[in-house]
Amino acid sequence: MKIDYTEYDEVAISQKKSIYNGVRVIFSDLHLVDGTTASDTNSFYSIITGVLAAILDRHHPPYLLILWTEDNRTDHIEKLNSYFDDLNQVVKKPIQILSMSKHDFIDTTTGEIKEGTNKLQAALQKKIQSNIGLNTLYQWDYEAQKAVHETLYELEQLALSQVDVTGNSFDESVMKVLNELAKGAVGKDHIDNDPLQALNLALSPIIQDKLVSRSCDSVVLNYWADLINTTRADQLNKIEDINVVGKYNKLLHLSAYHPNSYQATDLGVVSVYSDFNDIKSQFGLNENEPIFLDFPNQNDSEIVEPMLISISAFCDFAQNKARSQIFYLAGIVKATDYYKKGDLTKRDSKFSKPPANIWASPCFYYDGCDEAFVIVVNANRFITGVQLDKSLLTVKFRIKEQLINQLIVHITNHQSRPGIIQLF
Repeated sequence: MKIDYTEYDEVAISQKKSIYNGVRVIFSDLHLVDGTTASDTNSFYSIITGVLAAILDRHHPPYLLILWTEDNRTDHIEKLNSYFDDLNQVVKKPIQILSMSKHDFIDTTTGEIKEGTNKLQAALQKKIQSNIGLNTLYQWDYEAQKAVHETLYELEQLALSQVDVTGNSFDESVMKVLNELAKGAVGKDHIDNDPLQALNLALSPIIQDKLVSRSCDSVVLNYWADLINTTRADQLNKIEDINVVGKYNKLLHLSAYHPNSYQATDLGVVSVYSDFNDIKSQFGLNENEPIFLDFPNQNDSEIVEPMLISISAFCDFAQNKARSQIFYLAGIVKATDYYKKGDLTKRDSKFSKPPANIWASPCFYYDGCDEAFVIVVNANRFITGVQLDKSLLTVKFRIKEQLINQLIVHITNHQSRPGIIQLF
């Protein structure tokens, strides 16, 4: 894909950002406009970063930026890196900036490629392989794409198998297959809310299974065995910063960047309820009574933000069983309050002996939140969906499948424990 800067229109190109999704390598001329002097390097960098800002969003996957110059100007690499840093993440920064000389690959007068495309491909591959981090991410991306391709093949075969049986055309059979999968995932009544999400819910376990069950040849296996090496990794600096640990946990267990793509009734979604006194009244408490007074020596002041978390079975959601939509009381606690002096191995005395009804998450942190936090859930306080004004719910984030399953097991075990009578 090519952007001709002489015809560049920032608004027009930004409206076509989707065609640049997933771009892994970007070549850029250094001198994109006439009239700038060789010493005016900031003008060059401003134009380059302006183009990148228009075509890439902040969640774009890692990419390589190649400065495509006539004389392999490596002196600009460090300066352009510093320019990106000064922008403070306004523009998605490349994982690495490299320089390549046009003269080695094309006739700069006619624009014709020298010696075919293989020379450029080989040189580019060598550049990528020299960056272990980038090459590793791209290798995993390749494996993930294979899992997607295999799933597409199976969808195609399933549709083809229906053509002769049903008399439908191939296009009609594809539509039928996708509709049946989406309906099975969320129920017929919910497909129209978000058809793509419904389909993804059906297909994502299939793709995941292909990823975890695939076999590798010895070359691929040896590559990953050398990279995923615990002995060598243990020799690196230990990760102790609570925000960095929180980012690991966020990647594994929390979806926070696209809250508008969820509904408050979706499984694992955590929402803020704007009228919290109404929640208290539902539990039979007045507005001055603490709602989270379950930890010894702890009061509601430690709960930075009280919220509700949706715990609903997919089958109940698919069948529109409103009374089966359960919301449990949840709260945000600062990680620095929850853990003793920020030490993740020791809980503060206020939280050191949580009662059986309290479940606590790992600590989380993501760009945009104030500081690392822990989610606590009270298994004794829940409310049904029909008792809530859902218009007062604002989605905050969603707890992912593994962690929400752990929470459900905790709630189930707590609520099904047998009671006994004893004197002491």
